[in-house]
Amino acid sequence: MLSAALKRILDLPDIADTVVERAAADPLFLNRMMAVRDDASAVRSMMATVTGALPKWTAPATGVAIRHLSSAIARWAAVGFRPVDVPTLEARVAACRRCPHLAEPGQILQKAVAGRGGKMCGLCSCAVEKKAFLPTERCPAPDPERPGLNRWGDPHVV
Repeated sequence: MLSAALKRILDLPDIADTVVERAAADPLFLNRMMAVRDDASAVRSMMATVTGALPKWTAPATGVAIRHLSSAIARWAAVGFRPVDVPTLEARVAACRRCPHLAEPGQILQKAVAGRGGKMCGLCSCAVEKKAFLPTERCPAPDPERPGLNRWGDPHVV
């Protein structure tokens, strides 16, 4: 739907799916595309900058987020739906709240999963308060003060 609308508005029948994905995930990119839509060379120049990989700070597409969530639930089920202990949960959430990647939920799915007042990780797009509860999950951000560890104090896996 977004692809067809962008093609029509920008009068670009050959707009690449990667450009549409970037526009859907990055409102600033979409805004710039709309601002220059009457300048074909500027639009094509912007499209040429899209490499296919979304910037790290953009949330994955909803389908990707659903797969991540499904995988996390499957891993959690494998350990009997056991939560982390309260001190671990509190330490994890505190680390997330200090993290520069902490973000407001943007997509509908993120808002639903995060809940009222919940925050999202800008790197993996998980609801931090929910992910911190699961013993099978890891923080994707390296700890700037402890090389080799993530912000939760676990081994950092790239």
